[in-house]
Amino acid sequence: MNIKKQQGMGGLGILMAVILVVSAMLLAMKLVPVYINDYAIGNAVESLNVDDKLYSRGKAEIRDIIRRKLAADYTDDLANDAITIEKNKGVITVDVAYEARVPVIANIDLIASFSHHIEKKK
Repeated sequence: MNIKKQQGMGGLGILMAVILVVSAMLLAMKLVPVYINDYAIGNAVESLNVDDKLYSRGKAEIRDIIRRKLAADYTDDLANDAITIEKNKGVITVDVAYEARVPVIANIDLIASFSHHIEKKK
């Protein structure tokens, strides 16, 4: 009878596990700030629900309000086309849709798409 003894993970297995864990940590370090940034943008958009004079404000003023709140949170600014504001029959709609691009390795990027939406009646 040839009975093998139970053995642990070999050197190659340990190396592969370390590479996997380090890669996951580096990826998390690049993605977590993107989601923190999105959380701040979501809070800035949601805070417009509290503004009772929102419908009477102009589109440029609403964009400025969002940008000031983002600056206060040290958050990246949004492009003008990322913020869409529409007024229809006593309802104002604010949509913020944008993509965040994070370089990972060389020419490989991760792209995360985000969208925030509010509707407020006059």
